[in-house]
This record gives sequence, structure tokens and C-alpha cells, in this order.
Amino acid sequence: MLVLPVFAMRKERRELVELMSIPFKYEPSYFQTKLSFEKFVSEMAAPTLLHSLSMIRG
Repeated sequence: MLVLPVFAMRKERRELVELMSIPFKYEPSYFQTKLSFEKFVSEMAAPTLLHSLSMIRG
């Protein structure tokens, strides 16, 4: 089993949350937030958090 460093994952998770919350700074609507996250999750087929970040960054 692969063991990842805890501190690196915390940083990566914070970064993912910051990236995903950018669109909602100006539109704090729950409905819009829900639709955006559903769209993001349905289009993302990444099995890991690090791969998810690389997909977001492009």
C-alpha cells in the first residue's frame, strides 16, 4: 500500500478547495454552486487528488 505524506496531502486538498471555490466568490448561490460541483465531478474521471489537480491546471 502506498503511503503519502500527510502534510503534502493537506496542502493539495487546500489548493483543490481554493481552485474549486474561485467561481463562487462572486455568485454565492447555493443552486449555482451545486450545479457547478455536480458538473465538475461528473466530467472528472480522475482516481486521485493529485491527478485531479493536474486536470484542473491543464
